[in-house]
Amino acid sequence: MKEWKVVIGSPGKIIVGNIKEESKMVDARTHSVLNRKIGNRSSGSELHLTGFMKLNDVTLSEHNNKEYQESRKYKELLFRKSDIYFVYDENQPKNIDFEESTEQPDQSTSLVVKKSHHLELTTKTAGNSYYLIKGMFTGFLKHFEDNDFIQLTKVSIIEFLKREDGFLKLKYDKKAFVSINTKVIEAVTEVENSD
Repeated sequence: MKEWKVVIGSPGKIIVGNIKEESKMVDARTHSVLNRKIGNRSSGSELHLTGFMKLNDVTLSEHNNKEYQESRKYKELLFRKSDIYFVYDENQPKNIDFEESTEQPDQSTSLVVKKSHHLELTTKTAGNSYYLIKGMFTGFLKHFEDNDFIQLTKVSIIEFLKREDGFLKLKYDKKAFVSINTKVIEAVTEVENSD
């Protein structure tokens, strides 16, 4: 049984909890769990719902119009995958180089070479909040929606929270891998690399 901590961003909420996963895969992580059509694989007669992700030792923080504050704790929580806007593993993989290759691929192999795209994503507005997410997507854009969640690297996330006096901007630290729910994306544009 593997267990690891994840951070979930959803409009007006930040959820931190642990995933327990029975898996023969050596490197099973959150991204593969999210893209499975069933929930977490668990043994016994535990509650299981398709379309939900089971979390243990959960802290839910909600926005109070100034900042996120811890509001509730749960021993177990089933969280609907469709309500996840972004998620990342608390412990990031180490020793991975994300630099883009400047070499031009051979014409003969160009059909199998995955291109890196610097994208800017705007999510749908929900709960008076939306996100502007910038990051690098490696793969074919035509397959962008093949999975429910895509993975970005070199990510910058800004949440815009509507208040009476305008919008509050909340910026998240860059993470090595962030999974983004493709169903909540309202607009996508390819941008020049600003790093």
